[in-house]
Amino acid sequence: MKRNVHYQGTQGGADMKDGLRIHGEDLGTLYTSQIEIDNPGVDFFDSESIDEAEEEARAWVQCIIDDTEPIVKPEEALVVTQILEAIYHSAKTGKAVYLNQDK
Repeated sequence: MKRNVHYQGTQGGADMKDGLRIHGEDLGTLYTSQIEIDNPGVDFFDSESIDEAEEEARAWVQCIIDDTEPIVKPEEALVVTQILEAIYHSAKTGKAVYLNQDK
């Protein structure tokens, strides 16, 4: 599993495929711009050298030891799971799926 960040909005988006890319629309034409980063820093680490399952387990244990909140809380993971399930259901039925209709 490789870590990937992708943001998408109504006016454009960005991702971290091969560095940093910006996506958008200009004068009716879609574009993708590769952004050159001289000093990528910690945000652009080489995830190939990390055992992600081990790293997540270490972070979880450290939260227990330090009595701190994990970066991703269980309720946040539940929301992501619900969104993914809604995407799959929408793809299967061809219909929109609305979240939080009971609230």
